[in-house]
Order: sequence, then structure tokens, then C-alpha cells
Amino acid sequence: MSREEYRTQRELLREIEDLHRQMAAMRCDLDALTHSKPWRLYLFFANLFHFIVRFRSLQGTKRNTKKILISLKHRINRHPALKSCIMGMLSHFPHLEYRLKRLGHNQSLDAAYVPGFSPAAESIYFQLKRIDEGGDVHEDSH
Repeated sequence: MSREEYRTQRELLREIEDLHRQMAAMRCDLDALTHSKPWRLYLFFANLFHFIVRFRSLQGTKRNTKKILISLKHRINRHPALKSCIMGMLSHFPHLEYRLKRLGHNQSLDAAYVPGFSPAAESIYFQLKRIDEGGDVHEDSH
């Protein structure tokens, strides 16, 4: 190996060592930044912003979810054994039971509601009630 090559190799090794020191210094700076109060506050507000954005996008699906739950409620009502099993489980969660029982009830239609109809008769009753009140037959409010 000639002197020139040896010098070039030593210079390259020094440059590599300098780069390693610079990288270590940058890591220390980065650690100091990510553990500082301003950074933690920034992360808190950034996460809060992303949560709000996601929550607002979920509100659009709230109506669709409600329609699915109402449809599921009507299907469960057609199977008494399944309904009694589910109601037995829900009895341990009274608030949830109340909310699910009220799901899909329209107060204006419920005022004159006579309990004891079968699901099919109930559907016909509410369709006739909507027509009588000037509403659309295909509305699914119950």
C-alpha cells in the first residue's frame, strides 16, 4: 500500500468517525426534542385533532349504523327464543337494554301505539300510520 493510499484511507476513517460523532449528537438532540414538554404538547394536540377528525367522519355512519341496528332488532323480534336469550343477557346492562329498546321508536307514532302486534302487523300498522299522517310509506323510522 502506498503512502497516498494510506493517507486517503486514514482521511476516510476520520470522516467516518466524524460522521458517527455527528450522528450521535443528532440522536441526543432528537431525544432531547422528543422528551421535551413542547413536543409532548404537540403530540397531545395532534392526536386530539386526529381523534376529532375520525369522530366527525364516524358521525356520517351513525345514521347507517342505526338503520342496521333497527333492521337487526326487527329480525330478532321474529325469533322469540333468540329474543329471550338476548334480553336475558341485556338484563345485566340496564342502560344498554333501555337504549336498544328505544332504538327506532318515533314518539309521534308511539303515542297511539297498541302493544301486542306481531312484527308483520306492527310493520303494517306503522305504514298505515305514516300514510295517515301524510308521510312516505317507505320511511324506516320504526
